[in-house]
Amino acid sequence: MRVESSKERLWSRLIQPILWPVLLAQGVLVALCLVVGVLLWWMVPSHASWSATFWMMLALLVGSSANVLVFLTLLRQRLATCEAALDEQLAIGERYLAQPRLGRSVPIAAVEDTASEGDPVRRLSRLLDGVAALLDEQARAPQLERMLAASGRPALLATRDRVLVANAAMEELLGQGELRGLAVSQLLPVDESESDLEQCVVRPVGARRPSSRWLQLRLEDDRGHALVLLDDLEHRERRLDQLLVGRQRAREESRLKSGYLSHLRRELKPLMVSLGEVLDQEAAPVRRDAAGRRSVLELRERLADISVLLANLTDEPRAQGAGASASGPARVLIVDDGPVNLMLAQQVLEGQGYSVETATSGAQALECQARQAFDLVLMDIFMPDMDGVEASLRWREQEAGRVEGQRSILVALTANASDADRQRFREAGMDDYLAKPYRPQALIDLVQRWLPEAQEETGSP
Repeated sequence: MRVESSKERLWSRLIQPILWPVLLAQGVLVALCLVVGVLLWWMVPSHASWSATFWMMLALLVGSSANVLVFLTLLRQRLATCEAALDEQLAIGERYLAQPRLGRSVPIAAVEDTASEGDPVRRLSRLLDGVAALLDEQARAPQLERMLAASGRPALLATRDRVLVANAAMEELLGQGELRGLAVSQLLPVDESESDLEQCVVRPVGARRPSSRWLQLRLEDDRGHALVLLDDLEHRERRLDQLLVGRQRAREESRLKSGYLSHLRRELKPLMVSLGEVLDQEAAPVRRDAAGRRSVLELRERLADISVLLANLTDEPRAQGAGASASGPARVLIVDDGPVNLMLAQQVLEGQGYSVETATSGAQALECQARQAFDLVLMDIFMPDMDGVEASLRWREQEAGRVEGQRSILVALTANASDADRQRFREAGMDDYLAKPYRPQALIDLVQRWLPEAQEETGSP
């Protein structure tokens, strides 16, 4: 197909419609002058002179000039008509680009206030810049059709209940290759018996399974456009059943494990009593030296730590919030080199509303004391490098050197609770002790006994 050039379009649309009438008038004028000249020469050839020829040429020139003037006047009128039409089209384009649109970033400054400018070239240039920006923004806009095609769920776009485009999953479900223009309500009739305000159940026409039920999700706007997504209701119910079965299985396994832990705890208690008696009888020669005594104490501490772990796994603490006060939660420091027991005791006390910090050694506990004061300190007795007794002695020494004189409550955590041990704890400045293994509730009761103000200010029983 041949495309016209700019010169050809100018000739055919602007000049040619007015040029042929002017040329025709010019030809008639020339012919009329020739006829008049021939008649004069034929009728009175003896009187023909240069004067008659001059006047004929002058008439021809005046007529030709009048034809040219008419041509230019018609050309000017035609150019004015084209310019008016161009101005109208430019104004339409400018108004279109100036309209606000969602997600559009066309530079408005490029198209505003251009009607007052008389240069159509500048207006057209600005208009084209705005169109280019609009096309660029449209190219970056989400492509719903591509998104539908990439979706594995049956989906379609519709307008006024007529299908615009459907993805392959929807076409496969309905068994049709072309759905455009079909009514959505006929393809996806609603099952009134299973639909309610919360969900809409449809039974697709032509589905492979006549009894298939699908959950319809429909999103509409105020212009009649709709996005329809389908979800297999039977598949969803099967998944829900699997989740319920899995949850029931997990509950049963948890119940069995809890039973195993309780049974292990019951079996461990008499074992520890028997082991303690054996250690008391068999280790008398060994306990005469410091190393032997330390080995026996370490064994008892480790067994007590295992018992504490089992107690925390099998027991549940009471309701939360007992330790929070109007002036802030009570501050508790837990000092223990066993990470599991440290974590479990921290969780129990934080669950009661106390502000809890932890330390894994006596030296670290003294560093915590230097940073802030604590209302209560739970001090493990058996720790490497610096045991709980020595750490408590230094703790009291640092307290005595402070001007404010605030005194913390020190509680020993130990598996050895003999009279001699308790006397040693008191001499180190400790106020109480909690024998391992202890139950979580025993830990809560001890803290609330020494910090009753925190419990009363919350209104707890």
